[in-house]
Amino acid sequence: MGAVRNTVWRQIFGSDDCQLIIKDFDIAFFDAEGDRSQELAAKETLTNQFPNYLFDVKNQASFERWRRGRQTYANTEDAELPHN
Repeated sequence: MGAVRNTVWRQIFGSDDCQLIIKDFDIAFFDAEGDRSQELAAKETLTNQFPNYLFDVKNQASFERWRRGRQTYANTEDAELPHN
């Protein structure tokens, strides 16, 4: 989200007035059958292709595994909704 926001703000206000830069890219996908190895493989592929950028890749289907106490998401859209 920050990569899109920062790019838009820099386009609107100019790079002299807006010092926001892209720090990393958050990549989200949903694969109910997937595991952590998919995330790591995707991150490695992206890092190899774009070595000057940082990537955070997460399978939204496995959210409860890496954020204990959280509910399982049904799809990527569900992951974007606020949850208690």
